Amino acid sequence: GAVLAPPVFMSHATSILFLLTDVAGGIEYLYHIFGLYEFLPHLDIITWIGHLLCGDDHPFTNTLCMNIGFLLLGFNPGQLNSTMIPTYLDHVPESSSTRTFVHYAQLHVSKKFEGYDFGETGNILHYDSITPPVYDLNKVTAPTAIFKGDNDDLVSLIDVDILVNRLPNVVFDH
Repeated sequence: GAVLAPPVFMSHATSILFLLTDVAGGIEYLYHIFGLYEFLPHLDIITWIGHLLCGDDHPFTNTLCMNIGFLLLGFNPGQLNSTMIPTYLDHVPESSSTRTFVHYAQLHVSKKFEGYDFGETGNILHYDSITPPVYDLNKVTAPTAIFKGDNDDLVSLIDVDILVNRLPNVVFDH
């Protein structure tokens, strides 16, 4: 199998998501910020603002748009096509579950690769345990290729290297 920037261990990541988690004092607050089901559902006003302020037609405000993108996605000006920012905003954010991002925050806080934490009662129903299971990566025996990026705020190189060292059959690490 191939794994692209795998979000398994996340304790060294610098994403604004984790900063919000740390400031808020826990992952439960993320549901209040981002919504219960869909993570930052797309709003037409985002598209409108993107076309009004971003892109090559708006050189002064496009810098602001680029910096917002860098804040959310990681700083890498050579990899961002600024003429496409209005198009990106037509589709971002789109169809992501809030629970996925809350799980990322949970992994950041716990420093473990574990199942989603439903709370004690929910964990008993889902896992027959009051805590979520910690996944045993030694059981992943399929040949695995890892691809990572050095400017990813959600998954740091340090955390991907921890994963690489725990998987028993990494055949490619790039």
